[in-house]
Amino acid sequence: MLEISTVATVGYYFFLVMVLRALYVVVAGFWWGERGTRPFVHHQPGSRLCQRIVDTCSTLQESYTPPFLWGKSGHVQTLMFGMIGRFSVPEVRGLRHHVVVEDGSTVTYDLFEKKEEGVCITHTIVVCPGIGNSSKTDYIKSFASYGMTRGFRVAVLNHLGVLEEVPLTGNRIYTYGGTGDFTAMFDDLRVRYPDNRFIGVGFSLGACILVRFLGEDAERHRHFVCAASICQGYDPFLAAPSFSDWAHLRRLYNSGITKGQLRLLRRHSDSLFQGKQRGCIHSKIKHGGRDCNGFSLDPSKIQLPDETKLWSVNSMKDLDEYFTSRVMGFESALDLYRWTSCSELMYRIADLPMLFVNTKDDPLVPEHLHSIPKEYVGHNPNAMFVRPEYGGHLGFFEGGIITANPVSWIDRFLLEYAQNCIQFAEKLK
Repeated sequence: MLEISTVATVGYYFFLVMVLRALYVVVAGFWWGERGTRPFVHHQPGSRLCQRIVDTCSTLQESYTPPFLWGKSGHVQTLMFGMIGRFSVPEVRGLRHHVVVEDGSTVTYDLFEKKEEGVCITHTIVVCPGIGNSSKTDYIKSFASYGMTRGFRVAVLNHLGVLEEVPLTGNRIYTYGGTGDFTAMFDDLRVRYPDNRFIGVGFSLGACILVRFLGEDAERHRHFVCAASICQGYDPFLAAPSFSDWAHLRRLYNSGITKGQLRLLRRHSDSLFQGKQRGCIHSKIKHGGRDCNGFSLDPSKIQLPDETKLWSVNSMKDLDEYFTSRVMGFESALDLYRWTSCSELMYRIADLPMLFVNTKDDPLVPEHLHSIPKEYVGHNPNAMFVRPEYGGHLGFFEGGIITANPVSWIDRFLLEYAQNCIQFAEKLK
């Protein structure tokens, strides 16, 4: 029988060999592998718009080259995004607008624009950020700044409850698939800029909200030139099982997101846990007995949160089981996820130019969910699905060895895409 010290020594050398092997693989990949690859693009054959975008966008013609030392790791890209957002974040400040909606909640959005004498801005980009994000989030500020330099006005929705300096005036926070707050921003912008055309951009959770918003009412399409969905998961019901797996460390990410949501709930506990919540009801938009924010129109179905279990949860599914689904009147978290999905509503968008972007190495969005936008492309001749090899979840850091370029690949691509869609639409007039 081997002595304990011998076993320990064998284990040490085995561990050392594995570490050296892993380092060899990493170094070999960096030094002898390709620095970058061109993104995969899928669209209907014969689509004039999509072919124009493929032919003229430098971001699609060239290889996407991530940072040399760490950019090929989806985990590192995602973690860097979570920690620093972007390199060299510009100091931009928008003008905040407030809109009081039907249930007493105050929706806010920030408007970024570069005012120049004699220059009339004709297009506004409307942005719906990711979960727990706002106009103060670094990647949003970077995108808004870059959009202004290209002649756009940029409006950013602040998810309800996220900004610490803006108190809740109602008794709800933002919901995953709820479109009421985005609608309030959009309607206010249409009054302020009646002659403007709009470009929709949604990041992660915000992309699901944007697609649902467009799918709810075809009348909205005529105000848009195009819309873009970045790194969303499309169907939370299908994604839920994999989000609790250790594969790609999703359970770890799940725990981190859950802790962030719990902090948000604690901050607003006086407003959220003192009575039953109610939705912002728009008479025109209802889905299966629910308003546009997902709240049941039947007050008897809405319950108080289960605080005895809520504060000890370690996953979003449990948080949604004991809080979100109850206050919105769903039977369970899975019932909530079915409603939140945008995979059916997107088929109501027949010909509006739509862009869907996911990365192959995104640790949060399972690759099998990419089939949803790829199948939708067959329904809409002006839709395209783009998948870079690298980028992680919303990272898209580009260039450099250790530090990346100030402007991310996704920001460059989004503005190229929008400008091409605008030029194409003007030629059709």
